[in-house]
Amino acid sequence: FCFSDASIPATAIAVLLSVLKILLVIRNQKRHVIALYKGEKDFIPLEMLTSPTKTVNNSIRYAGMRIAYILWDWIVTFIVVELVAFLVGLCSSWIKIDAASFFNFLYVLLAPIIVSLVIYVLQLLMSRFVFLEKGAKQLVLNNRQLYHNVVYFSYFYNVLLGVFTFLKRVLLSALFGLLLIVRIDRPIYARGLETWDGGFSSYVAVLILHQNHNHPCLVTFLYLLQKSVNSRRTRRSLVRSEELFGR
Repeated sequence: FCFSDASIPATAIAVLLSVLKILLVIRNQKRHVIALYKGEKDFIPLEMLTSPTKTVNNSIRYAGMRIAYILWDWIVTFIVVELVAFLVGLCSSWIKIDAASFFNFLYVLLAPIIVSLVIYVLQLLMSRFVFLEKGAKQLVLNNRQLYHNVVYFSYFYNVLLGVFTFLKRVLLSALFGLLLIVRIDRPIYARGLETWDGGFSSYVAVLILHQNHNHPCLVTFLYLLQKSVNSRRTRRSLVRSEELFGR
C-alpha cells in the first residue's frame, strides 16, 4: 500500500467535504443576514462593532480570503484523508503479516481507555441518582459526606481520566479545526480571541456593511422618500407649466 493508491479517493473526499462546507457557509450567511435585519447581533463579538475603519478594511479582504481559505481547505483535507488512508492500509498489512502482535498492541492501547470510560459512566450515574435530590429542578446536593469520600478516593482514577480527556481535547481540536478551516462564518479561536481570526473578521465586516446599506427597512424608506420627492417635483413642474401657459 502506498500514497498513490489513496490519491483518487482522497481527492474525491476532499472535494466533497469542501463543497459541503461551502454550502454550510452560504446557508449560515443567509441566516446571519436575516438575524442582523432583526437586530440580533449575539454572534458578533463586541470588539468587532466599535471600529468603522477596521470594518471597511476587513470587508475589502473578504473575497480574496474566501478563495484562499477554500484552496487551503482542499489541500489540508486532501493530505489528512490520504494520511488516514495510508494508516488504515498500514494496519491492514500489519494484521496480514502478524495479527497476534497487532491485537496485543490494540489491547494495550484500548485497555486504559475502556477503564476511563467505565469510571466516567460510573461517576455520571452516581451524580444523577445518588448525589442529587430526587425530583429537584435546581442544583441540590444530597449525601454530601459520600460525595466528598468519592471525590477523595477517585482522585487518582480521575488523573487517568484527565490524561485521556486531554488527548481527546487535542484530537477534537484538530478535527474541528480541520472541519472549520473554510468555515469563516464561525471563529476558529476561543471566546475573546475572535478578532485574531482574519477570515471571521472579514466575514463579520461584510455582514455589517451589508446590513448598514441594504437593510430592507432602510431601502424601503429611501424608496418611498425618493418617490415622494419625485411626485412633489412633478406637481411643481405641472403647476409652473399651467401658470406659464395660462398667462
